[in-house]
Amino acid sequence: MENVKENVEKIIGKIVDEAGCYIVGFNVNLQGSRTFVRLVVESISGIALDEITEITRKINDNAELDQIM
Repeated sequence: MENVKENVEKIIGKIVDEAGCYIVGFNVNLQGSRTFVRLVVESISGIALDEITEITRKINDNAELDQIM
């Protein structure tokens, strides 16, 4: 599980970095057959809802994450 968490954080970290933000909090939680990722991001100038939406969309569309989880 720890290896999965590290790989997920690495992939998500790249997406967040590309958006000009940084990770403040990160957690991976298994509940039954589902995997939940809780992510808190911030940027120096603050973060708008449309930026959060774009980051979320890129995470959801990431094929590499689909293979891991």
